Amino acid sequence: MRAHRVRALLMGGQACVFYGAAEFSRDTDLVIVADSVNLGRLRNALAELRAEVNEVEFEKALQAEESEERERDRLHWLPLRVELEKLRHGTA
Repeated sequence: MRAHRVRALLMGGQACVFYGAAEFSRDTDLVIVADSVNLGRLRNALAELRAEVNEVEFEKALQAEESEERERDRLHWLPLRVELEKLRHGTA
């Protein structure tokens, strides 16, 4: 990751180990800066590492996130929509 200049933040158990904690972690948690240049760097780094991407899990996570975002938007805008409809029909 460093060789490809991927902008990322190490988190979770591995970050604790890095700072000297007596932890054991079997995975690595990273936050990746999601711009096109950085994602290209990430792709190159993962190719060099021969990493496998589990696209099924990625797609499930993306769909769940989009569903949650739609629900948050609905809950946020619904009261305003109700008020605008009342104003429109003169019932406010």
